[in-house]
Amino acid sequence: CPPRSVAGPAVALSLSPALCRCPRRWPRSSRGVRPALFEGSTDVRIRLALSEATPVRRTCSAPVPTTIGTRAVGVLRIVTWNVHACIGGDARVSTRRVAEALSALEADVIALQEIDVGRARTGGANQLAELASALDMDARFSRAMRRHDGDYGIGMLTRLEVIAEETRSLPRPGLPFVEPRVALLLRLRHPRGLLCVVNTHLGLIPYERLRQVRALLPWLTALRADGPTVLCGDLNASPRASECRLLDPVLPDAFGDGVEGCTFPVKLPMSRLDHIRASPDLERVAVAIPRTPLTCLASDHFPVVADFRLSSSQVLTR
Repeated sequence: CPPRSVAGPAVALSLSPALCRCPRRWPRSSRGVRPALFEGSTDVRIRLALSEATPVRRTCSAPVPTTIGTRAVGVLRIVTWNVHACIGGDARVSTRRVAEALSALEADVIALQEIDVGRARTGGANQLAELASALDMDARFSRAMRRHDGDYGIGMLTRLEVIAEETRSLPRPGLPFVEPRVALLLRLRHPRGLLCVVNTHLGLIPYERLRQVRALLPWLTALRADGPTVLCGDLNASPRASECRLLDPVLPDAFGDGVEGCTFPVKLPMSRLDHIRASPDLERVAVAIPRTPLTCLASDHFPVVADFRLSSSQVLTR
């Protein structure tokens, strides 16, 4: 998984053989491009790494660690990973190797995107329940779509006590093929205080993401006023995108200013679509994009992991 450098707006495509043979199966759009914008774009994966019109040089050669050490006592470790319904680069479905990759990270909270529950395409398994059982963690699922054969959405795993949870639907364009999006909030009790962690998976269309971020901002601002808050997930936008810049004053990027890194696609990393953003009252200890044989195979995204330190005085008021 070597670092890559790409100039200009980056668009990553990975077409299934069936669609390559039969492009008439692609959904049409008014601009002549036929993107699949549904169910995680499992047949046609089109990711716009930039939402601004002006081309900007994108690089994956930033000094982002690809390993992270053992979690220290009193440190909160958070992981976010788009697991692509546990469908790996070899087209095999395997919750086991996702669980093995996550187990090595020793996280307190894990935010997952593109989770199948009861879907025929992934063997009818409850993927979140299987991961929770393998990791001995508590699981919370938020459905984004109900299909004829099961559910699809986002989920969270945690070793911490869950005080409360909440799911919010995010706005989307009035187009029939656009995937619904949700955000899942967990209020958690850490040994050093309480905190809020929000997991989400934003849309593929730039103006759709802007609407979704603007809908999230008042909620995140209110949570931030209560105490330590973390937003994580697949935002489908690079850190320099305008929708991500809207988030910076409330929840800055855990990587810091000017650090890009790359998480997607695994086979040719071009942009960091996956984010962990934390309120300033959480002290960043370490951040990494783990690259191991398992993370290079288990999904089409790399995970992101960040360590934070909470002081005993950082307690939510609600």
